[in-house]
Amino acid sequence: MLLQLSISGLAMGAIYGLVALGFTLIWNAVGIVNFAQGELVMLAAFVSVASMSQALHLPWAVNLLLTIIFMAGFGVLMARGIYHPLRNAPQLCAIVATLGLSIFLKNSAVLAWGPEPLADPGPLQNATVTLGSAKIYGQHLLILVTMIVLVILQVVMFRSTAIGKAMR
Repeated sequence: MLLQLSISGLAMGAIYGLVALGFTLIWNAVGIVNFAQGELVMLAAFVSVASMSQALHLPWAVNLLLTIIFMAGFGVLMARGIYHPLRNAPQLCAIVATLGLSIFLKNSAVLAWGPEPLADPGPLQNATVTLGSAKIYGQHLLILVTMIVLVILQVVMFRSTAIGKAMR
């Protein structure tokens, strides 16, 4: 039971860690703290679960690819519409703009998808791994592996690539 709770807690912490990786990447890229980072994760989740999975019934791989493309496009719009115009403005302007984006995204999500939480079995369809008496969700293991891979990739990018070194 302790192992099961520990893995579950680590997976939840890894989700927050993934959000923090986004903060780090944006800060290093444009020098702005993005107070809408959590809402961007929420937007990706709603687009994936409500629009791609439940409404369109797309397979998981197609869903993931289309969600990545959608969020990349949304990121380009944010860069051109918010970050780029504020690049020489005082930091307070960027704070207010990203807080405004946060409020806009929260309210837009409620309008578009409703106030109720959505459930999706994910790519592993609620599969579990049994270790002794503990049943560990495959989804939690996938989250942990994803977090580890992305942390390694971000470290490699900042230390080994020209763009990463320029961002540092």
